[in-house]
Amino acid sequence: LLLAGTIAQEAQTQAEEGPACNTETGVGCDASDYLGLRTYDGQALNLIDISSVVFIEAPYAQIQHTLVYENNFDEPTDLVFYYNKPEDSIIANISASWDNRDVEAELISQEDAENIFSKVAGNQNPFNIIARGIPAFVVGTVPPGRDVRIQYTIIQPLTLVSNEVWAFSLYSSVAADDDFRTREWNSSADWYGTLLEGSNVSEWTLNVTLSSRPVLGPVLNPTHNAVGVRTQEGNRTIETWTTSIGLDKDFVLFW
Repeated sequence: LLLAGTIAQEAQTQAEEGPACNTETGVGCDASDYLGLRTYDGQALNLIDISSVVFIEAPYAQIQHTLVYENNFDEPTDLVFYYNKPEDSIIANISASWDNRDVEAELISQEDAENIFSKVAGNQNPFNIIARGIPAFVVGTVPPGRDVRIQYTIIQPLTLVSNEVWAFSLYSSVAADDDFRTREWNSSADWYGTLLEGSNVSEWTLNVTLSSRPVLGPVLNPTHNAVGVRTQEGNRTIETWTTSIGLDKDFVLFW
Protein backbone atom coordinates (compact mmCIF):
# COMPACT_ATOMS: atom_id res chain seq x y z
CA LEU A 1 0.00 0.00 0.00
CA LEU A 2 1.41 3.39 -0.96
CA LEU A 3 0.40 6.16 1.36
CA ALA A 4 0.22 9.15 -0.93
CA GLY A 5 1.49 12.43 0.40
CA THR A 6 3.29 15.55 -0.56
CA ILE A 7 7.06 15.76 -0.47
CA ALA A 8 8.50 17.18 2.70
CA GLN A 9 9.57 20.65 1.68
CA GLU A 10 10.21 22.14 5.07
CA ALA A 11 12.76 19.97 6.85
CA GLN A 12 13.53 20.97 10.40
CA THR A 13 16.74 22.96 10.56
CA GLN A 14 19.16 23.26 13.42
CA ALA A 15 22.38 24.98 14.32
CA GLU A 16 25.59 22.98 14.20
CA GLU A 17 25.36 22.44 17.95
CA GLY A 18 21.59 22.04 17.92
CA PRO A 19 19.53 19.40 19.74
CA ALA A 20 19.48 15.74 18.74
CA CYS A 21 16.58 14.67 16.54
CA ASN A 22 13.32 14.12 18.40
CA THR A 23 11.18 12.14 15.95
CA GLU A 24 8.03 12.72 17.98
CA THR A 25 8.19 16.52 17.70
CA GLY A 26 10.51 16.92 14.70
CA VAL A 27 12.85 19.21 16.65
CA GLY A 28 16.44 18.85 15.47
CA CYS A 29 15.47 16.52 12.58
CA ASP A 30 15.98 16.62 8.84
CA ALA A 31 14.88 14.28 6.04
CA SER A 32 17.65 11.75 6.68
CA ASP A 33 16.21 11.14 10.16
CA TYR A 34 12.97 9.82 8.65
CA LEU A 35 13.73 8.11 5.35
CA GLY A 36 14.40 4.43 4.63
CA LEU A 37 12.88 1.15 5.82
CA ARG A 38 11.79 1.43 9.45
CA THR A 39 9.71 -0.18 12.15
CA TYR A 40 6.56 1.61 13.31
CA ASP A 41 8.48 3.08 16.25
CA GLY A 42 11.20 4.47 13.98
CA GLN A 43 14.02 1.92 14.16
CA ALA A 44 15.93 1.95 10.86
CA LEU A 45 17.00 -1.22 9.05
CA ASN A 46 20.48 -1.24 7.56
CA LEU A 47 20.75 -0.75 3.80
CA ILE A 48 23.19 -3.38 2.49
CA ASP A 49 22.82 -3.41 -1.31
CA ILE A 50 21.81 -0.99 -4.08
CA SER A 51 21.45 -1.16 -7.86
CA SER A 52 20.11 1.44 -10.28
CA VAL A 53 18.87 1.13 -13.87
CA VAL A 54 17.96 4.12 -16.08
CA PHE A 55 16.21 4.35 -19.44
CA ILE A 56 16.26 7.79 -21.12
CA GLU A 57 14.18 8.96 -24.05
CA ALA A 58 13.55 12.71 -24.25
CA PRO A 59 11.87 14.40 -22.57
CA TYR A 60 11.77 11.88 -19.69
CA ALA A 61 13.98 9.42 -17.82
CA GLN A 62 12.78 6.26 -16.08
CA ILE A 63 14.90 5.50 -13.01
CA GLN A 64 14.56 2.20 -11.16
CA HIS A 65 16.28 1.75 -7.81
CA THR A 66 16.55 -1.59 -6.00
CA LEU A 67 17.43 -1.44 -2.30
CA VAL A 68 18.08 -4.44 -0.05
CA TYR A 69 17.67 -3.98 3.71
CA GLU A 70 19.07 -6.32 6.34
CA ASN A 71 16.51 -7.61 8.81
CA ASN A 72 18.09 -8.60 12.13
CA PHE A 73 14.89 -8.74 14.15
CA ASP A 74 14.24 -12.07 15.86
CA GLU A 75 10.45 -11.79 15.69
CA PRO A 76 7.86 -10.78 13.05
CA THR A 77 8.12 -7.02 12.53
CA ASP A 78 5.82 -4.46 10.90
CA LEU A 79 7.81 -2.27 8.51
CA VAL A 80 7.22 0.97 6.61
CA PHE A 81 9.36 2.42 3.81
CA TYR A 82 9.69 6.22 3.80
CA TYR A 83 11.13 7.81 0.68
CA ASN A 84 11.70 11.08 -1.14
CA LYS A 85 11.97 12.14 -4.78
CA PRO A 86 12.52 15.22 -6.94
CA GLU A 87 9.64 17.65 -6.70
CA ASP A 88 8.83 17.50 -10.42
CA SER A 89 8.86 13.70 -10.74
CA ILE A 90 6.37 10.93 -10.02
CA ILE A 91 6.62 7.44 -8.55
CA ALA A 92 5.51 5.00 -11.25
CA ASN A 93 5.53 1.90 -9.06
CA ILE A 94 6.92 0.61 -5.80
CA SER A 95 7.11 -2.90 -4.33
CA ALA A 96 8.64 -4.93 -1.52
CA SER A 97 9.60 -8.60 -1.51
CA TRP A 98 11.06 -11.27 0.75
CA ASP A 99 11.07 -15.05 0.38
CA ASN A 100 8.28 -15.72 -2.14
CA ARG A 101 6.08 -12.82 -1.04
CA ASP A 102 5.60 -9.64 -3.08
CA VAL A 103 3.79 -6.52 -1.92
CA GLU A 104 2.92 -3.87 -4.53
CA ALA A 105 1.75 -0.32 -4.05
CA GLU A 106 -1.73 1.07 -4.51
CA LEU A 107 -2.10 4.82 -4.97
CA ILE A 108 -4.70 6.34 -2.65
CA SER A 109 -5.58 9.80 -1.39
CA GLN A 110 -3.83 11.50 1.52
CA GLU A 111 -7.05 11.37 3.56
CA ASP A 112 -7.51 7.63 2.99
CA ALA A 113 -3.85 7.09 3.78
CA GLU A 114 -4.15 8.82 7.14
CA ASN A 115 -7.29 6.86 8.01
CA ILE A 116 -5.65 3.53 7.19
CA PHE A 117 -2.45 4.46 8.99
CA SER A 118 -4.42 5.39 12.10
CA LYS A 119 -5.93 1.90 12.21
CA VAL A 120 -2.68 0.10 11.42
CA ALA A 121 -0.57 2.04 13.87
CA GLY A 122 -3.06 2.17 16.71
CA ASN A 123 -4.13 5.75 16.04
CA GLN A 124 -0.52 6.93 16.11
CA ASN A 125 1.47 8.06 13.11
CA PRO A 126 4.97 6.56 13.36
CA PHE A 127 7.09 9.48 14.60
CA ASN A 128 4.59 11.91 13.12
CA ILE A 129 5.57 11.19 9.51
CA ILE A 130 2.22 11.62 7.79
CA ALA A 131 1.74 15.06 9.29
CA ARG A 132 5.10 16.04 7.84
CA GLY A 133 4.03 15.00 4.36
CA ILE A 134 6.72 12.39 3.66
CA PRO A 135 5.39 9.62 1.38
CA ALA A 136 5.28 6.18 2.98
CA PHE A 137 4.85 2.62 1.72
CA VAL A 138 3.47 0.10 4.21
CA VAL A 139 5.48 -3.08 3.63
CA GLY A 140 3.60 -5.17 6.18
CA THR A 141 4.72 -7.83 8.66
CA VAL A 142 8.05 -9.41 7.77
CA PRO A 143 9.20 -12.72 9.33
CA PRO A 144 12.34 -12.65 11.48
CA GLY A 145 15.68 -12.66 9.70
CA ARG A 146 14.23 -12.08 6.21
CA ASP A 147 16.03 -9.35 4.27
CA VAL A 148 13.66 -7.03 2.41
CA ARG A 149 14.05 -5.91 -1.20
CA ILE A 150 12.48 -2.55 -2.07
CA GLN A 151 12.14 -1.62 -5.75
CA TYR A 152 10.68 1.61 -7.05
CA THR A 153 10.61 3.52 -10.32
CA ILE A 154 10.73 7.29 -10.77
CA ILE A 155 9.59 9.09 -13.92
CA GLN A 156 11.70 12.23 -14.05
CA PRO A 157 11.70 14.99 -16.70
CA LEU A 158 15.00 15.81 -18.36
CA THR A 159 16.49 19.29 -18.02
CA LEU A 160 16.92 21.51 -21.06
CA VAL A 161 20.02 23.56 -20.32
CA SER A 162 20.27 27.00 -21.95
CA ASN A 163 17.41 25.95 -24.26
CA GLU A 164 19.78 23.89 -26.38
CA VAL A 165 21.28 20.93 -24.50
CA TRP A 166 19.42 17.98 -22.96
CA ALA A 167 20.67 16.96 -19.52
CA PHE A 168 20.02 13.92 -17.34
CA SER A 169 21.06 13.89 -13.69
CA LEU A 170 20.45 10.84 -11.51
CA TYR A 171 20.08 12.90 -8.33
CA SER A 172 18.10 15.67 -10.05
CA SER A 173 20.67 18.33 -9.19
CA VAL A 174 21.03 19.96 -12.63
CA ALA A 175 19.19 23.24 -13.18
CA ALA A 176 18.20 24.77 -16.51
CA ASP A 177 20.61 27.67 -16.04
CA ASP A 178 23.65 25.50 -15.17
CA ASP A 179 26.86 26.05 -17.08
CA PHE A 180 27.88 22.41 -17.40
CA ARG A 181 31.24 23.38 -18.91
CA THR A 182 32.47 24.98 -15.69
CA ARG A 183 30.41 23.38 -12.93
CA GLU A 184 32.14 21.48 -10.14
CA TRP A 185 30.65 17.97 -9.79
CA ASN A 186 31.71 17.16 -6.25
CA SER A 187 28.59 17.55 -4.13
CA SER A 188 26.20 14.77 -3.18
CA ALA A 189 22.51 14.78 -4.04
CA ASP A 190 20.23 17.04 -2.07
CA TRP A 191 17.30 14.62 -2.05
CA TYR A 192 18.21 11.04 -2.88
CA GLY A 193 21.43 11.07 -0.92
CA THR A 194 19.53 11.46 2.33
CA LEU A 195 17.90 8.08 1.72
CA LEU A 196 21.28 6.39 1.41
CA GLU A 197 23.18 8.11 4.19
CA GLY A 198 24.30 5.78 6.96
CA SER A 199 24.29 2.68 4.77
CA ASN A 200 27.20 0.27 4.37
CA VAL A 201 27.06 0.73 0.59
CA SER A 202 29.78 3.13 -0.52
CA GLU A 203 29.26 2.51 -4.24
CA TRP A 204 27.02 0.49 -6.50
CA THR A 205 26.39 -0.27 -10.17
CA LEU A 206 24.47 2.07 -12.45
CA ASN A 207 23.24 0.95 -15.89
CA VAL A 208 22.03 3.67 -18.25
CA THR A 209 20.41 3.38 -21.69
CA LEU A 210 19.80 6.45 -23.86
CA SER A 211 17.49 6.05 -26.86
CA SER A 212 17.20 8.73 -29.53
CA ARG A 213 15.18 8.69 -32.76
CA PRO A 214 16.92 11.73 -34.31
CA VAL A 215 20.61 11.54 -35.06
CA LEU A 216 22.40 11.48 -31.71
CA GLY A 217 25.44 13.71 -31.43
CA PRO A 218 28.23 13.33 -28.86
CA VAL A 219 27.08 12.53 -25.32
CA LEU A 220 29.18 14.01 -22.51
CA ASN A 221 29.57 12.50 -19.04
CA PRO A 222 31.55 15.15 -17.11
CA THR A 223 31.00 13.54 -13.73
CA HIS A 224 32.47 10.06 -14.28
CA ASN A 225 34.00 10.12 -17.76
CA ALA A 226 32.18 6.88 -18.49
CA VAL A 227 32.46 5.65 -22.08
CA GLY A 228 29.19 4.71 -23.76
CA VAL A 229 28.63 1.88 -26.24
CA ARG A 230 26.61 3.03 -29.26
CA THR A 231 24.48 0.82 -31.51
CA GLN A 232 21.86 1.37 -34.19
CA GLU A 233 18.43 -0.28 -33.99
CA GLY A 234 16.43 0.67 -37.07
CA ASN A 235 16.02 4.44 -37.01
CA ARG A 236 17.02 4.64 -33.34
CA THR A 237 20.43 5.32 -31.89
CA ILE A 238 21.06 3.50 -28.59
CA GLU A 239 23.90 4.31 -26.23
CA THR A 240 24.56 2.45 -22.98
CA TRP A 241 26.79 3.02 -19.96
CA THR A 242 27.71 0.80 -17.01
CA THR A 243 29.68 2.40 -14.21
CA SER A 244 30.10 2.50 -10.44
CA ILE A 245 28.55 5.44 -8.60
CA GLY A 246 28.32 6.70 -5.04
CA LEU A 247 27.10 9.71 -3.10
CA ASP A 248 30.19 11.83 -3.67
CA LYS A 249 28.73 13.34 -6.86
CA ASP A 250 25.81 13.19 -9.23
CA PHE A 251 25.86 11.14 -12.45
CA VAL A 252 25.16 13.51 -15.33
CA LEU A 253 24.84 13.23 -19.13
CA PHE A 254 24.62 16.07 -21.65
CA TRP A 255 23.75 15.74 -25.36
